[in-house]
Amino acid sequence: TWMDTIVMGFFVSATLIGIYEIAWTMASTLAVVSVAINQTLFPKVSELDADDEHGEVRHLLNEGLVFAGMFVIPGLFGALIIGEQILEIYDPAYGRGATILVFLILARLTNAYSGQFINIINAIDHPDAAFRINAVFVAANLMLNLALIPIFGWIGAATATAFSSVIALGLSYYVVDDILNGINVPFVEIGAEVAASLGMSAVVLWLEGAVPMNRFTTVGIVFFAAIIYTSTLLALSRRIRTKVGRVIK
Repeated sequence: TWMDTIVMGFFVSATLIGIYEIAWTMASTLAVVSVAINQTLFPKVSELDADDEHGEVRHLLNEGLVFAGMFVIPGLFGALIIGEQILEIYDPAYGRGATILVFLILARLTNAYSGQFINIINAIDHPDAAFRINAVFVAANLMLNLALIPIFGWIGAATATAFSSVIALGLSYYVVDDILNGINVPFVEIGAEVAASLGMSAVVLWLEGAVPMNRFTTVGIVFFAAIIYTSTLLALSRRIRTKVGRVIK
């Protein structure tokens, strides 16, 4: 995951690398739910695999996929609209990393889903498969960074990170699908998250043009957008609404 930064050190200024790392940190913050899900599911999946309960493993994977992108998907939509203003909260010069932020959130979104698959692979005792997937990811990431950064600079680094993450997602999906003899991707719930993000984006787009943008209004818009997204998602998805209700209780 630090391959892009290492290669950029030879071709990109330290200032741009600093902005790049700020954007990567923000993108990574959105994926905290996915990381928590992995840590929670691993021991349970390992226990189920020992009892050959692959049907239940498939169910838990489906549950994990429902929530893996819950924060990252709206984060991606939000970054497309006010990514520049969000980065400028830290420093006005950081706003130039808005495009980078979008690419890195996309990479984090892909990692959120591939991380669920790789976590399952490790939990059901196939570290050899996980190693091969990670080896391909590292090789693709290195080659793409070396090919793109000298030409496109930090845009090339972000593109390489995003594209190699897509490769890891495809491979990890294929491996898990083969080991478990099929998996059920929760497209309905993911679609609800996308739909809620679109509704949130319409509100954010309107607010961006209706209020003067500064640090305080930007933070206010982010919090208001979170409320709009959450309420819309809960209204659209009964399954997510039920799960959230159980957590609150």
